[in-house]
Amino acid sequence: MRSTMDDAGELDRHLTGYYANYCRMGHNLIEFVLDFGHRYAEDGTPVYHTRIVTTPTYMAEFLIAMNAAMAEYRSAAAAVHRQDD
Repeated sequence: MRSTMDDAGELDRHLTGYYANYCRMGHNLIEFVLDFGHRYAEDGTPVYHTRIVTTPTYMAEFLIAMNAAMAEYRSAAAAVHRQDD
């Protein structure tokens, strides 16, 4: 898995992006389920639009990729903040 989207290229034209600020997760013995959506303070009721179902093996790889992406983001954000000082 990649931790950046710099070379996504051709694939991007076939994808639709959805904003998500809310996620619920669950699992059983053979799969993980992640539901993504949005929830706002006005009514507090989440509206889900995307479900990802994957195996524990791929979930572990997903977590590794997410952690790498977060580390890269934090490093870049810290560099921006240092330039502002």
